[in-house]
Amino acid sequence: MRQSQSTSPLLLSLLLFTLICISCDDESDYVYPSAVTEFVDAHVNSAHLIDKITTDQGETLSLENKVSAKELQADSYYRSLCMYETNHAEPGRAKVYSLRLVFASVPMPPEEFAHGVKTDPLSIQSIWLKGDYLNIIALPKAQNITHGFHFIQDSLVSHGGITNLYLKLYHDQNNDLEAYEQKTYLSVPLKSYSMQKGDSIYFRVNTYKEGLKTWKFTY
Repeated sequence: MRQSQSTSPLLLSLLLFTLICISCDDESDYVYPSAVTEFVDAHVNSAHLIDKITTDQGETLSLENKVSAKELQADSYYRSLCMYETNHAEPGRAKVYSLRLVFASVPMPPEEFAHGVKTDPLSIQSIWLKGDYLNIIALPKAQNITHGFHFIQDSLVSHGGITNLYLKLYHDQNNDLEAYEQKTYLSVPLKSYSMQKGDSIYFRVNTYKEGLKTWKFTY
C-alpha cells in the first residue's frame, strides 16, 4: 500500500520547504538539456534511500543515483518536486539532479481545525489536475515567519451519479510582513475520493487581486 508522509495538521513552514531540499549534484552551474522538473512520488526504501520515483503519468523510474533520506520514514512515499533525466539507453531508469519535498496532506473538514480556518491572501502561479493530485504553485508574500498551509474540505456532494468536491486552501501567514513572493509547492492527494469521469473539483483560494477565486476541474 502506498503511504503518504505524515505532517502536522496545520503547519508546514516556508522555511521547511526550503530546508528539506535534497541536492543530488554539486554542479550547480551545469545546464541539464534533457532534464525535466515535475511533481513526483518519491519512494524511501528500508535503508532510508530514495531509490525510485513515480510520475503523475504512472511511470516508475529507478534512480541511478540513490538519494540519502535519513530523516524520512522508511518504506514510504513522499510527494516531491524533482529534476531528473531519463536514461534512454535503459528504459525505466533515471538520474536525479535535485529533489525537494512538497506539502501534501488529505483535506480536513473545517471543524477539525482547532484554532479556526485561516485564508490569508496569496497569489497563484498555476493549478493543474494530474493523476491522483491537484498541484498548486502558490506565491504567498513573506519575510521570515512560519506560514501555515493545509487543505479544507468544505463539502462532498453526490447527486445523480455525479460527485462534486469543494475544497479551499488554508493559509495562515502568522502576521508575517508581506515583503516578497515566496514560491511554494503544494499538492492535494485525491486518491481517497475515488473520483470518476464527470465528477468535478472546485478549489477556492483567497487571492490578492480577485478575492475568493474558484478553479473548477472536471474528470
